[in-house]
Amino acid sequence: MKLKIVAAFCFLSLIVFLIASTQIKMRKKGREDFKKFNTASIKEQLDVAYNGNREGSAFTIKNGEKYVFMPFRAYRLKFFDTSYNPSFDEVAKKGDSIIKRPCSDTLFLKKDTITYSFTFIKAE
Repeated sequence: MKLKIVAAFCFLSLIVFLIASTQIKMRKKGREDFKKFNTASIKEQLDVAYNGNREGSAFTIKNGEKYVFMPFRAYRLKFFDTSYNPSFDEVAKKGDSIIKRPCSDTLFLKKDTITYSFTFIKAE
């Protein structure tokens, strides 16, 4: 009986350790991704945009540089339409222009005649 209790305790301890270490690694990666994105000055054409799952939205520009960010609000600037709130992954397509100033909380996505503005969440 004691052996089963010890084995269960060890198993649960291992599970808790694995979950905690994964969370620590993911938060560290999130902070690193945010720092890279936040300090970047981007004025390039989009090559690939995709949903980074838990990471947020991700995109690669023409020079091969990859950025990850967590957008939470979008606006169509041409109409200043605040009711239309698309996700970055839905709107962004290859060839669109991306503009972001260093340390700015807004990324602009230009598609033909419409410009979208995405604000994003700071990684903690």
